[in-house]
Amino acid sequence: MRRPPRPPGRPLLTPSILGGVALAGGISAVGALVLLLSAGGGLEHQRWVAFTALVLAQAVRANANRSLGKNTWTLIPNRFLATAAILVVTVQVLIPFVPPLADAFRASPLEPGEWLLALAVAIAPWFLAEGVRARARVPWIG
Repeated sequence: MRRPPRPPGRPLLTPSILGGVALAGGISAVGALVLLLSAGGGLEHQRWVAFTALVLAQAVRANANRSLGKNTWTLIPNRFLATAAILVVTVQVLIPFVPPLADAFRASPLEPGEWLLALAVAIAPWFLAEGVRARARVPWIG
C-alpha cells in the first residue's frame, strides 16, 4: 500500500516479467527433460521423476514469486503458502505408496538421488531470480 498503483496504460505483464517467466519455465522444462532422459527404471519411472521435478518447481516458484523486486528471505513469511507447498510435496511423496493412486499416475518411489536432482531442478530458477533481484535491482519473476 506504500507504492502507487500501476498506471492504467502500463501492461500488467511487461516484457521483462514475461522474459523472466519464460526463462524460469525454460530452465524447469529443460531440467525435467534431462531427468526424463537420464533417469533409470523404465519410461514410466522416468516420467514420474520428471513430473515430480515440475511439481516441486511449482511449489518453490509459488513462494519465490511473491515479490518482483525483493528477495524472498526479506519478505514476511506466508504460512498459508508454506503449508500449501508442504502439502503438495507430501502428496507427491505419498502417491507411489497408495496403490490406486500409484496405478492411476503410474508412479513409482524415487531414490534419494532422484529426489536431490528433482530438487535441484526445482530450485535453480529461484536461485537465478534471487541473484537477479540482488544484483540488478530489477523486477524479475522466477
